Amino acid sequence: MSPDIPTTDPKGWQGKLTPGVYWQAEISPQWISSVRAAYDIGPKAYWSQAKLAYQPDWRWQIGPVLTAAGGVNYRSRNAGVFFQANLGHGISLTPELGVSAQPNQPTRAYASLSASSLF
Repeated sequence: MSPDIPTTDPKGWQGKLTPGVYWQAEISPQWISSVRAAYDIGPKAYWSQAKLAYQPDWRWQIGPVLTAAGGVNYRSRNAGVFFQANLGHGISLTPELGVSAQPNQPTRAYASLSASSLF
């Protein structure tokens, strides 16, 4: 195609380095705060998330979640609430509901479902 339009679409083999950090603190026996962040060096994109979790016992958590992501040509901010169900054996399911805001776009509702396992 001419002219060549720069994109982040892969062309052939590409590798990338995505360093990340995770921090968690127990505020009290039932309250936990956490922050995660990552940066993709190649596409110059970032992602970060902060959570405050109420955890009455090991089986579940609930609380607010804030997420910020962006890159060369986009920026997104999310605010929502999550519920994490710990199913045992290191497996958990986490539905999340909230609103997502992007510059020059209407604010929209979002929903997500995450599944994770310890290994």
